[in-house]
Amino acid sequence: MERMVTRRGGRVIRAKNCIEMLLGERLAELDAGGRNFYLTAGWLENWRRIFIEGLKWDEIDARQNFGYFDRTLLLDAGIIPVDDEKILEFFDYTQVPVEILPIDLEHFRREVEKLLEEGKSLPAFGIRCG
Repeated sequence: MERMVTRRGGRVIRAKNCIEMLLGERLAELDAGGRNFYLTAGWLENWRRIFIEGLKWDEIDARQNFGYFDRTLLLDAGIIPVDDEKILEFFDYTQVPVEILPIDLEHFRREVEKLLEEGKSLPAFGIRCG
């Protein structure tokens, strides 16, 4: 992905994944407290498509794969309402306790601002359409 973006003059946030983009150093602190599976509200909305339809996991597969985790941390930035029924359905599927973790988007904002600042020093480029 990084090669594709840089070929077009863009930059990417330096992070292993989207969870690290959201949490930054807080991720290490949370991981020090146990084995966590991280879930966003978007993933909660789409977990069936991801695990059941996409990976073809039945409940046994889910429990074998999620059995490693002590808890699921549902990151709640307050943007998408969290549905208690969907949390219970995900718990029933994984058998891993779900905890809601309120987060803000400050770390992500700072990372985007860094990219924008770095971009000011890059040569200008344009895209011509049509």
